[in-house]
Amino acid sequence: MKRFLPLVAVSWFVLVAGCDSETKSIQSVVDLPLATVVDAACGRCMFALKDGKKCNLAIRTDGKSYFVDGFTMRQFGNPDIASGMCKKVHQATVTGQIANGRFAASTFELLPLAKN
Repeated sequence: MKRFLPLVAVSWFVLVAGCDSETKSIQSVVDLPLATVVDAACGRCMFALKDGKKCNLAIRTDGKSYFVDGFTMRQFGNPDIASGMCKKVHQATVTGQIANGRFAASTFELLPLAKN
């Protein structure tokens, strides 16, 4: 019995540790199947996201920012001009999926800037 008890304890520990590591690897996925209006800009310049030294398109929704896969800032004009995405936050209508900390865009339509 004295030998059996440590074996059970070690087996239980391995089982619990194994289950815990699997739980941590599960990522949440959020679908945006309907057109959703979000903030859009350069993730590095306007949303303080870190992704090397390059400027990349990003969105902000529900207070969280995500880099965008499937579209680039250059598709919407020069990001470095006064009204560009490195200088101003725009509004965009998007559909897609948030997974693994990134937004995989199916559609991305930039809305006109509000006149001040």
